[in-house]
Amino acid sequence: MSTSAERVARRAGEPDDHREPGGEPAQRAGGQRDVLGLLEESRRFTEALQEVNRQLCQALQEAGRADAPVGGSGEAARLLDRIHSLEDELSGAKCEVAAVQRELLAATVENSTFAEQFVEVERQNSQLANMYVASYRLHTTLMFDEVIEIVKEVVINLVGAEEFAVYVRDEKSDLLHLVGQESGSRNAFEAQIPMGVGFVGRLAQAGEQYVARANTPQGAVRAEPIACIPLQLDDEVVGVLVIHKLLVQKQGFVPLDLELFDLLGRHAAAAIYSARLFTQSRRKLDTLQGLLDLVRTPGA
Repeated sequence: MSTSAERVARRAGEPDDHREPGGEPAQRAGGQRDVLGLLEESRRFTEALQEVNRQLCQALQEAGRADAPVGGSGEAARLLDRIHSLEDELSGAKCEVAAVQRELLAATVENSTFAEQFVEVERQNSQLANMYVASYRLHTTLMFDEVIEIVKEVVINLVGAEEFAVYVRDEKSDLLHLVGQESGSRNAFEAQIPMGVGFVGRLAQAGEQYVARANTPQGAVRAEPIACIPLQLDDEVVGVLVIHKLLVQKQGFVPLDLELFDLLGRHAAAAIYSARLFTQSRRKLDTLQGLLDLVRTPGA
């Protein structure tokens, strides 16, 4: 006759909806097993084990009252076997839960890495888009002052510079003239730098780009700039961008900044050269127009 203990043992050993015909836990979508299912299975094993223990104690008490030897009770022997079986299954379920937890931890770390890479790619895409807009803006005007202001906006917003200066070369005197700056002091930069003289002059004459690795510490005074970018049109140096300090939140230059410097060096040089030619041409045109007006004036 089937006892309540046997019925409990059979229910504990029967497969449930969360297990597949092979006895393995069902896998989650994407190849990961269901942790919640394994935890629920472990809980059922524990409850079944507790119930079988209770039935075993009851059977042993009944056997003791009947003055019968424990080893001769078939019910007690079956309960003991079932306890050992449930303990083995519970141990296996715990091992599976631990394995799935390790897989989930590894997947979490991998997802975090992918998320960081995605954010970095998005930032670079945004920077590239801004670089395109900046290069487009540089060629939308032929007014010299407007071109210099656009260059300053690019250096502030895209490079993240706090203190910098823009110099333009005068071909006749071979001097670099200060045409734009961003600094807390009006006299922070030299008004003129001879080509080939000093740190900036030598780099400008050679057409070499210099970029330091780290930013100038807050409150510190740096004799040499942290970046010197020649503005070149082919092999001709049109001007120089000199950066002395970055914004506080920026520790140093990144590879994308170097690409921006190359882009700015070419496009800013072309925009400055075109604007300067336009300014000179318009000045000459105004002079000629004035002479023509004088000639055409009656009684002149």
